[in-house]
Amino acid sequence: MKKSLCYILSLLLLSSLVACGSTGDESKAPDESSTVSDFSSAAEESSKEETISQEESSEEPSVEESSEEPVKEPVTMPEIKEYIPMTFRKNDTGVFMTANDSQEAGHKIEVSMVKTAWGTWNLGYFKATDTDTKKTVTMNPGGTDWEYVYRVGETAGDITFCGGNHGNEKLVDIKFYDAKSGRELNDNDTADGVRIVERTQIYYNNKPDKPFVNVVRTYVINGADVWLECDYDFIRDALFNLSYTAMACIPKANGNHIVYYNTDGTTKEFSTALHGTKSGSDYGGDFDKGNPAPYVEMYGDSNPEYRMTVRVYDPYVMCDDFIYADKTMFWDMNSTQNKLYFCKFDNSKPHKVTKGT
Repeated sequence: MKKSLCYILSLLLLSSLVACGSTGDESKAPDESSTVSDFSSAAEESSKEETISQEESSEEPSVEESSEEPVKEPVTMPEIKEYIPMTFRKNDTGVFMTANDSQEAGHKIEVSMVKTAWGTWNLGYFKATDTDTKKTVTMNPGGTDWEYVYRVGETAGDITFCGGNHGNEKLVDIKFYDAKSGRELNDNDTADGVRIVERTQIYYNNKPDKPFVNVVRTYVINGADVWLECDYDFIRDALFNLSYTAMACIPKANGNHIVYYNTDGTTKEFSTALHGTKSGSDYGGDFDKGNPAPYVEMYGDSNPEYRMTVRVYDPYVMCDDFIYADKTMFWDMNSTQNKLYFCKFDNSKPHKVTKGT
């Protein structure tokens, strides 16, 4: 039996607020080689970032194990009704997808994937460029996880971060397709949306010969929309503490505000400074957590007309139906960036997921 997690990240442009001239994040898009290099150097700090996040978010785990987690029929990716023409370029270190005319009229959208040092491919940057003014707004700079990070171990004593930018994951294979026709793509190609199917194995800390779960990541990059569905087939038992099933990093210039749309119908807005952090130090403990929100919208003071929305389609599976304390949280991460987390499990005890789930 499999657990399937599905979410979508989209750009929402408020046309009534479109800015003219030069504000904040105006820039030319960096070349592909510099982007990959920036991602690689930033990824080296991911372990520190997530570790601080975990330490500040919950109490230390005990050695008590929980019972097997309940299983519910997963929610799958909704049908896409309009496919956006895109260009596709792939080299040894990255994939670069561009929609010259996206759902957001007058805006070019660029999304990348990058190859990690251990072989898996992760999402990189997300940028929007006004085709008239040539102003580029970066909504996600890359360099830290979008997909997932699991704090997991074979025993309660060796639980650590695995997956995504934290390693302890190996590539089985990856394929790139035209999302509409299903045709496999060449290294330089065009497509109606891009579908990426990446198969990996996540393994216990520093034990590549002991994978505990087979993962199939299915991405659809469709203009301003980025979809990700993950299917998990557990081949060994695993013990989990507080983990993150989906994330999004955003520059403060374009994301120092977040609006939570909670399951009870209420909304809540939280803001950080445009520059610096509340604690005065990078990677401190400045979290806004405990929000039962499967859907959020982020925007910044420098470019408020650009809004990044993120939605999880199965909060029962992805976020344990928000029964634990952290829920959906926003991290005042460092002087220039904030980070969104959708949380699963907690640190009160190891949460056991059994083989065959």
